[in-house]
Order: sequence, then structure tokens, then C-alpha cells
Amino acid sequence: MEFPLLIPFPQEIGITGCKHHLIAYLPHPHGNLHSPCNFICIKKVFNISYLLPIVTKSNIVDEMDKVKVSKFHYKMLLLSAAGVFLDGYDLFIISVVLLFIKPIWINTLPLPDRSIVMGFIAASALIGMFVGAFTLGHYTDRIGRKTMYVIDLIFFVVFAGLSALAQDVYQLIIFRFLLGIGIGADYPISSTYISEFAPAEKRGKMISSTFTFWGIGALTAAIVGYFIALWNPLGTDSWRLMLLSGVVPAVIVIALRTTMPESPRWLLSQAKTESALKVLKMLNPDLNVDNLDMKVKKERSSIRDLVSPVYLRRTLFAWIPWFFMDIAVYGIGMYTPTILQALGFRDPIQSIVGTAVLDVFGIVGFILAIILIDRVG
Repeated sequence: MEFPLLIPFPQEIGITGCKHHLIAYLPHPHGNLHSPCNFICIKKVFNISYLLPIVTKSNIVDEMDKVKVSKFHYKMLLLSAAGVFLDGYDLFIISVVLLFIKPIWINTLPLPDRSIVMGFIAASALIGMFVGAFTLGHYTDRIGRKTMYVIDLIFFVVFAGLSALAQDVYQLIIFRFLLGIGIGADYPISSTYISEFAPAEKRGKMISSTFTFWGIGALTAAIVGYFIALWNPLGTDSWRLMLLSGVVPAVIVIALRTTMPESPRWLLSQAKTESALKVLKMLNPDLNVDNLDMKVKKERSSIRDLVSPVYLRRTLFAWIPWFFMDIAVYGIGMYTPTILQALGFRDPIQSIVGTAVLDVFGIVGFILAIILIDRVG
């Protein structure tokens, strides 16, 4: 190993090299001082990196995973949870509405058509969810998280309002289907938005706590339906207020969501590095941008990856329980007041109260998931 000689070099010595090598040059005795070609090497010094500051660059994605939870994260969590709340609310308010439109609309249909029409009224939003999740959710990768974060709630406002104005069961089915498209889009958009901002150690708890609001939304739908049924301001048309009641909170959430930034991960995927850095600096004002490695590995993926050998077991582990859960939650939950009425709760008010009590147990399950998800895996 060679070490640098600590000797005073004259001013005309040239120094060049990198952090691992240093080369000192003296002017050639017969050369031109101003021509670099006429310099001769007098000393090459190796292993001088210990003389220089060591700078370790961290990846920008890693920095996003390590960011501390701040007020912004709680605001993001609240606004995402508000969307999930509206999902649960708008889906399950129809279970209460069915009690009131059954005698005035459904029972006037030919007997063979009644069950079919009632099933479509309940399921139309679910069918729309399937369409929305596969179409609008995909567009978040194209036009951005924030844009779709707002657009999906516009579906809530427009089609919840139109559902309340429906003049027959067929209009109601169509408007509920279109409402479901917005609900289906909000599921992947809200969870993606949270996961891309949340620090790694809090991500599981944040996402699971968001979906707790789905259960709270279902419970609130039963409570609101209960009070509107008691108040009964529009007589046989009071069910319209139940469907309309989700519009006002949706408008408020839309206004607040427009104040949120775009996901820095999506910005990086679109090569919008400066915009991503601004968002990251907002999350961590003490971040040293100069020490960031801005290279982000781009990976193309498709839905086929979910059934590839690498992910198949995990995909089935998620799909199968979720499939059976949806059968129980939607297959029964959409008709809970009607089922309770058939079981002996003749008064619609009583069946709504019974529905609310059952919804409480769902919230308990969500709370247990929040507590245990980061502890037991």
C-alpha cells in the first residue's frame, strides 16, 4: 500500500484523479506550461478514499418507506377512510330502502318477477363494483392516483342523487349500477393511495383501519335509515332521502381530496422526479435531497402475475377467504332487514334496529384485525 507524501507542491503542479486514485503532475522541463500534454506524472497515490468524506446514497423509495407518521398521514388516512365509509354506506342503505319500496313498487309487479327485480336492485351496485374495480382502478396507473381519487367520488354524488330521483325500479337498478362503478374504483384507489404514502412499519395497520370505516358506514346507513323512517317526512317517498343522504358527505370529501398531493411513487414511475421530491420534502423537511439515489427500477406487471407460480399461493390465500366473506356480507347483508322482517320483526323499524346491532359485530372484527395485523402477521 502506498501513502501520499506530505510535501509542499509548487503551484504549477497539476492534481487530478477520483476518490480512489490521485495523480500529481509536474510540467515537462521542455514543455508548454499551458498545454496538459506536456506534463509528466511524478506520483500516483492509491487508496486515498480514507482521506475523503464517505457519502452513502439512499434510494428515494426507501426514504418513503422510512418517513415518520405526521399530520399529513392522518389527513390522508381520514380522507381515504371517508371514501370507504361512503362505500359501506351507499351499498347498505339499499337494504333499508328495500323495506319501503317493496310494498309500493316490487309488490305491484307480476309475482314471478318480484324476486328477480328485488335481487337486481340489491345486486346492481355490486355488479357495478366489479366493473369499476377492473376499469377505473386500472386508469390510476395512467392518469395518476390523485385524479382518480377525486373522480370516483363524483360517481357517488351524481348517481346517489339520481338514484333518489328514480321513477321506477329499472331506473333505480341502472343508477345503482353506475354508483357501484365508483364504489368499485374507490376500493383499489384508496388502498393504493394509502400504501404508497404510509411508512412500511405502519402500512398494514393503516390499510386495515381504513376498511374499518366500511363497517362504520354500513352501521351508519342503518342508523340514518332508522331516523328517517321514524321522521317519515315524505311519507311513502321518505326512502328517497335515505339514498340522497350520502351526497352531502361525498361532496365534502371531494373538496378535501383535491387538496392532497399526487403519490410520489406514481410521479417517479412517470419520470416526474422534481414533483416527487417536492412531495417527499413535504413529508420529511429534513431530508437531504443531494444524498438521494433517484433511480427507480421500473417493473411491468399484469393481472397474469397473480396466478404465476411465484404468487399463486398468496393469491389463492387472499381470494378464497375474500370470496366466501363477500357471499356472507353481501349475500346476506343486503337483505338483513328483509330477512329479519320475515323472521318475525314485522315492524320495519325493529328490523332496522336488528340490522344495526348485527353491524356492530362487524366493526368489532375490524378492530381486532387492526390490533393483531402487525403483531401476529
